[in-house]
Amino acid sequence: MSKKGISPLIAATFLIAMSVTISVIVGGWAAEFVRERTDQISQQNKEQLRCSFASLYIKSVTIDCNSDCSAGNTHNITASVRNTGQKKITINKIVIVNTSGSLFSYDVTPINLSTGDVKSIVNTSTSSCIGINSSSKIDKVYIADTSCPNARDSLDGSDVTFTNCG
Repeated sequence: MSKKGISPLIAATFLIAMSVTISVIVGGWAAEFVRERTDQISQQNKEQLRCSFASLYIKSVTIDCNSDCSAGNTHNITASVRNTGQKKITINKIVIVNTSGSLFSYDVTPINLSTGDVKSIVNTSTSSCIGINSSSKIDKVYIADTSCPNARDSLDGSDVTFTNCG
């Protein structure tokens, strides 16, 4: 009885070829993975360095309820902010968190602030202001740069000025 099969030399060559092929595939994948991860970390570091000298200070916030907090009536939120950093920043949102944890986000026309600039940011809204119409209802007011998380500040609700609110 004779056994037929492949010779040991061919089998060894075949195993070596398979091992080399798998190594090339895994090596190529690993190299691409490392390259992508390195680029991602490099971009994050560049962003952090770019924003490391950005800073913002909220001087004041005033909420004018126009004597009626119900929806459909005009309410104004005005914040005076100063760029205290060494980089130009852009503001496009005011966020208010009330004492019950509700978040109120108000878009504003983007405001660019150069170093040292002090500007007023205004939002006019017709949504209800009942959840934010007194200092006992506001926990914090937050304002931040749209692209640099370092340029941000918050103001306690007790420091917000209210006009025509009840």
